[in-house]
Amino acid sequence: MTATETEALMAAIGTRTAATRITRDAHEAVAAAASIGFPVVLRAIGPTILHKTERQAVRLDLRSEDAVRQAALEFQERPMGVIHR
Repeated sequence: MTATETEALMAAIGTRTAATRITRDAHEAVAAAASIGFPVVLRAIGPTILHKTERQAVRLDLRSEDAVRQAALEFQERPMGVIHR
């Protein structure tokens, strides 16, 4: 299941989940993080990124716009990023 499908399923059964935003670039990632509130998690998503930790496709505990921007730029060559709080 995709993150969006999982979030919809959890909401349907009454389970709260972390706020999630799908972004396409560093600018959108920073805006999403600012709207959710810090700290956030940034992770890359895509059909070939199944083991995010092994692919170094997760950044935890990002506490500022600069930290989100830097992490998102590192992911720029990868598929979209997702922001979680």
